[in-house]
Amino acid sequence: MNDGAMNEDYPLSSRLISSGPLSGVLAAWRYHEAQQQAAVASANLMLHRNNVLLLAGSDWNPEKNLQEEERLVVSFDDFRAGRITISDPALLSYLDKNPNDVFSLAPRQFEELVAELLRKSGYEVRLGAGSRDGGVDIRALRATEVGLDLTLVQCKRWDPKVKKVGEPVVKQLYGSLSEQNASHGLIVTTSTFTSTALKFIERVKYRMDGKDFEKLQTWIRLVGEK
Repeated sequence: MNDGAMNEDYPLSSRLISSGPLSGVLAAWRYHEAQQQAAVASANLMLHRNNVLLLAGSDWNPEKNLQEEERLVVSFDDFRAGRITISDPALLSYLDKNPNDVFSLAPRQFEELVAELLRKSGYEVRLGAGSRDGGVDIRALRATEVGLDLTLVQCKRWDPKVKKVGEPVVKQLYGSLSEQNASHGLIVTTSTFTSTALKFIERVKYRMDGKDFEKLQTWIRLVGEK
């Protein structure tokens, strides 16, 4: 080895040692370092092989499982582009954190959202036809300790700045309770109720209830936490 090669490969301190009485120590040190590097490389290879064997013997699939974990996080673009469904578990979490985006749902999608909330609350649900439904968007049935409970639901995905749910809408649903022999009536809206509508609901509170935007958000949060 010429001087240029030695200068390039080793620092000055190493060259001084290699030319003096400590040359044997330097050689031993270099050998020890080489052995350590080989041991680390061997350990990493073994770890990789063991991981492959473990994964091969399990149901974990990176292409499937990682995609499912990523679906737990919904982005604004995912929501607006319709890349998630109403029944997607991540949707409730998204709407809890972004409550105003409920206004981006079409009226039919809003009905599906309410149906999903009822389903997750223990009801068997049936969506109406979407038109000429007689003022009933959802029929929700569940068995209780005292018998069957049939709830008729009307959904109003309205802008609170433009329109409130008035007394006529509440009375229409109340009339449907008697016609269909239902137990309860529920109106769910992204808007609010007029004062007369609230007074009527209060008078028939054992058979009717209303959820405005604020109560809807609380419902979404509670169901999402289950």
